[in-house]
Amino acid sequence: MPNHYTNPAAPKPAKKKINSRAKGCRGERLWRDVLREHGYTARRGQQFAGGTDSPDVICEELDKFHFEVKAVQTLNIHEVMRTQAAIDAGDHKIPVIAHKRNNEPWKVYICLDDCLRLLLATGDPHKAAYDFFTHMHMHPAKKSGQPTLVHFASDSFFTLLRTCDLKTL
Repeated sequence: MPNHYTNPAAPKPAKKKINSRAKGCRGERLWRDVLREHGYTARRGQQFAGGTDSPDVICEELDKFHFEVKAVQTLNIHEVMRTQAAIDAGDHKIPVIAHKRNNEPWKVYICLDDCLRLLLATGDPHKAAYDFFTHMHMHPAKKSGQPTLVHFASDSFFTLLRTCDLKTL
């Protein structure tokens, strides 16, 4: 019978080094493909626009949103929203963080205030709130001045978008 215990003195196999830039690019391409699967025209942003305020993925039909894509295992979501997504989105776009962990589905994070704006844009906010609050998960602010964030599974986010009149945002 083989021994299932490891020898603590035995050398551990070397971990494969991860190229975080390449992983980020892969994540952006994957999010672009998710947008396309939902019927939107999308392309990666940085290499086309070149600016630091360029979204990771550009979607012409969803031009009111600024997409930041994160393909990482651990993420301080409030910090990313505060230091990157919200700043890059400016005053005229809704910051959206699309987050993917290995072997898990996409999660979409937005500020609670922006989520309420989307619900109002459905034309029937009471029904929308009833339909979508069961799919949302709250992330209360950890520090003063941080917004409360909500996240959806990506399919729920796109369902909400399809019910909105985006021109009213």
